[in-house]
Amino acid sequence: MRKLLVLLVALVTVAAFAAVNFSGRLDVTPTLTYDASANKMEFSVGVGGALSISASNKDETTGFYVSISPTVAGTPPKFSWSHWGYVWQKLYTSDSFTVTLQAGNLSRGWSGASGANFSWLITPPSFTDYRDDAAVGLKFDISSGDLSDSLSVFVTPDATKIVNVDVFNSLRFGFFSTGILVRNLLDVGSGLPEFSLSASVDLANALGIQGATLKGFGYFTIDPTSSPILQGYLVGADVGIEKLSASVAFDNNNRLGIAVRTTALAPVTVGADIVIPNIMSITNFRLAGYASWPTGLIGHRLSLTWDGTKAIVAWRMRVTF
Repeated sequence: MRKLLVLLVALVTVAAFAAVNFSGRLDVTPTLTYDASANKMEFSVGVGGALSISASNKDETTGFYVSISPTVAGTPPKFSWSHWGYVWQKLYTSDSFTVTLQAGNLSRGWSGASGANFSWLITPPSFTDYRDDAAVGLKFDISSGDLSDSLSVFVTPDATKIVNVDVFNSLRFGFFSTGILVRNLLDVGSGLPEFSLSASVDLANALGIQGATLKGFGYFTIDPTSSPILQGYLVGADVGIEKLSASVAFDNNNRLGIAVRTTALAPVTVGADIVIPNIMSITNFRLAGYASWPTGLIGHRLSLTWDGTKAIVAWRMRVTF
């Protein structure tokens, strides 16, 4: 009887959702590190992963998203995990306009924005102005032909003001897209608040070039009350034709990065990154090279990195589902 009751509860729970989607990954990465400065070699095996669950009801007016990320690392092994999620409800919807209430870990801004072809085996020039802490928000989505706009207003807890407000807007029109983030809007006194901007232009799309990538991008943090006004930036481009692609990026720390990748040896993808932390000292650089290929359920990536003092060989085996 108890088993039947459990089965009935499970069936009722599943029936309440129109769709439940599970996705995730598992990474196992044996790593060999050689420290030239200490003449020392070390071997380790990292284990990490993530599980994401999203669901909505039958008419897709309410739903939730949750992500759980466990990690095992170190010797002796240490286990840690993190979680992130939110719930949502559509308050109004039409063909061209939707208003959605959201609550939970709500993301806004850009985290590690950079060129599309960087492997991140070494840290490339990048831009971050991002929050995903707990908040309650309203999202307004508008679309008409080639134009789409998404405006989100977030109400966050504040120790001194009880609440504060973040605003994030992203707009796309044909081959051009832009975004703006204003944080802690209620802290603003006189004058304009500090804000961050993004802009990208898909020139291949604009010029009608088929089978090619030609995209320029920029990210900027501006504080009208400071000197200099421009507090941070990243500019760069993604280019590609047929089986060869590349990225270049430069940020306000004088950091320059170049990445290339090719699928000419498919199913093997081969790539390399070079990062110069300061172009005023061009002899100081970081290098990374890798090859990746699939085998059944497992995606392999064999990589070698060098930062001037340490050489790291890593073999990441990843399963996604």
